[in-house]
Amino acid sequence: IVTGPDHEAGAAVAKFLVELGHREIAYVHGAPRYRGRIERLYGVREVLERYPEARLHDMRFEPELTFTQSLKALRTEGVNPTAFFCAHDGLAVTVVSELLRLGLRIPEDATVVGFGDFSTATQISPHLTTVTLPGQEMGACCVRLLDDRLKERIPADQPLRITVAGSLIRRASSGPVRIEA
Repeated sequence: IVTGPDHEAGAAVAKFLVELGHREIAYVHGAPRYRGRIERLYGVREVLERYPEARLHDMRFEPELTFTQSLKALRTEGVNPTAFFCAHDGLAVTVVSELLRLGLRIPEDATVVGFGDFSTATQISPHLTTVTLPGQEMGACCVRLLDDRLKERIPADQPLRITVAGSLIRRASSGPVRIEA
């Protein structure tokens, strides 16, 4: 199996957000049926457990509950996230749009980070901070792995998992947490 940097990306984004001063961080995702998205959540959680002052909020996007409704529900509980890590760039575009509609400024009032570096990441304003998916490298690994198995350099029954690293691309949707006067 050749996979992308899901768990590692979640951990890297959490570290990045903490270094920017964010302590109220929401992970925005949909149905938990996709392993990669849950692995990103686990990566974020793993890092934030080292920071007792940081809190992770699991914002699950449901078809019957909009992002704005979810955010209002959190705020009713006294939670006001300053950073949103979204399971994929499609959700991040929605989050940016909704936050702007609510009158928040990005990144002054809220940081938004996506995953995947989809083309929309640079077609919205502000441009989206995101994690790249190393698609070409993953494809090349698959071909090499298949070739090694066909030529019996690696036994067919030997399980393998290869994770190809991605990288965080910092753009205009992220910034340090605003300090209230």
